[in-house]
Amino acid sequence: MSQFKYHLLIAVATVIALTVAAISIIVINVGEVSDPYLNERIIDKKSFVGEWPFTVEEGVVRCDVVGQYKAVSFNALEGLIYALNDAAEVYSSNDDLNWRSIKTASIKSTNGSIDDVIKSGLSLCIE
Repeated sequence: MSQFKYHLLIAVATVIALTVAAISIIVINVGEVSDPYLNERIIDKKSFVGEWPFTVEEGVVRCDVVGQYKAVSFNALEGLIYALNDAAEVYSSNDDLNWRSIKTASIKSTNGSIDDVIKSGLSLCIE
């Protein structure tokens, strides 16, 4: 076998081995790919278990893991997003997300506690 054919055979075998390895890694890790929407859920006043603290009827509660902190937010579906806990306020501020503070928002009913919504949001955190 000529030296050219030998090197060509080695090159082809290397390409095949690398292709098989890459495909194997992709197939193995497909289950590990994170669905970007697993950390959020639509909630509504009618079916929410716990105290409903908002003046709107529904929205999306979300949890983002930021370092060691869990930032819980609420999107009231009219386009405004509210930071529900301190971690969310810091996350919004640091990343210029412009989330509104629930502490000063008119969306929160005056007597309602947001603890149940925060608890629901924290259950969505994906680490």
